[in-house]
Amino acid sequence: MPTLWSPSTQHHGSSSGSESSPLQKSVRRAQMALSPCSSSILPCDDRDSQGTAEWDSPSTNEDSDFEDSLRRNVKKRAAKQPPKAVPAAKHRKKQSRIVSSGNGKNESVPSTNYLFDAVKAARSCMQSLVDEWLDNYKQDENAGFLELINFFIRACGCKSTVTPEMFKTMSNSEIIQHLTEEFNEDSGDYPLTAPGPSWKKFQGSFCEFVKTLVYQCQYSLLYDGFPMDDLISLLIGLSDSQVRAFRHTSTLAAMKLMTSLVKVALQLSLHKDNNQRQYEAERNKGPEQRAPERLESLLEKRKEFQENQEDIEGMMNAIFRGVFVHRYRDILPEIRAICIEEIGYWMQSYSTSFLNDSYLKYIGWTLHDKHK
Repeated sequence: MPTLWSPSTQHHGSSSGSESSPLQKSVRRAQMALSPCSSSILPCDDRDSQGTAEWDSPSTNEDSDFEDSLRRNVKKRAAKQPPKAVPAAKHRKKQSRIVSSGNGKNESVPSTNYLFDAVKAARSCMQSLVDEWLDNYKQDENAGFLELINFFIRACGCKSTVTPEMFKTMSNSEIIQHLTEEFNEDSGDYPLTAPGPSWKKFQGSFCEFVKTLVYQCQYSLLYDGFPMDDLISLLIGLSDSQVRAFRHTSTLAAMKLMTSLVKVALQLSLHKDNNQRQYEAERNKGPEQRAPERLESLLEKRKEFQENQEDIEGMMNAIFRGVFVHRYRDILPEIRAICIEEIGYWMQSYSTSFLNDSYLKYIGWTLHDKHK
């Protein structure tokens, strides 16, 4: 595997009395995460030199917006990727913000309850639910994406709705700020922690939905830039919130999303190795037996696998640097546990990339955690 880049940035905690909202600042450390990057997974050393077991509260970095970086990344993907033969029809490349079409057709607010209610009730298999959402997305990409965004907002326990008008007039950080201001924390409970039989299976269904979403999109939307980059940007922003429900739910979603991307990356790695063996076998044939067309086809396939791997690793880097390296030392032990559980799975399933000192150090530091 390629050498992994390790940034030298340092994580800083803050108290809840910060003058500026952390949600407007939350995306600075992820601003470079989805920008064009090398085909390597990036561990990030945010640990201070003391190596103590102090756990930080949500950080407050300087104001910035993730949208320009996302837009550049999507344009890069659109320029470099040739048409691909995939089972599902590809969608046109889009910029990473929803905009009005100008004819008013995309201004209606999609149902914000359907996906959430279906996942909460677990009344249908997740594959059917995701397929149904994909059908809606293909008919109206803007409305479909907004439905997905509002699903994650509702899963945090927030009753506020992200409208098309908000996407037209507000930046990502402003939208998250608005959600924070509208959030009611009086009850203290949210779907992941709410008592009662109706919420008992929610976490399992929620994680299953995220996993199925990536699986069903791996041949269509996953490499398009939109909507996955926007979804990752939202989760990174929410994971830095001082609202516990936002931070907890978005961290769980981001870690499960990362785990699903690790599975896709592993499959791509296996496909690349198989492609290389086929190419070498064909190239080593005698001149009379060698098929130039097959060699060219295998080279094109190798290029496609490489481009797909770069896209997947860019998303993984964004999640790892934007969520994991900050939340693995969160003030809440539940959030820390989520991060460490998932990195353990990454090490088991994709050991060639993750089972090294760049990632094992996070396990070592967590051994000093005072909470069992």
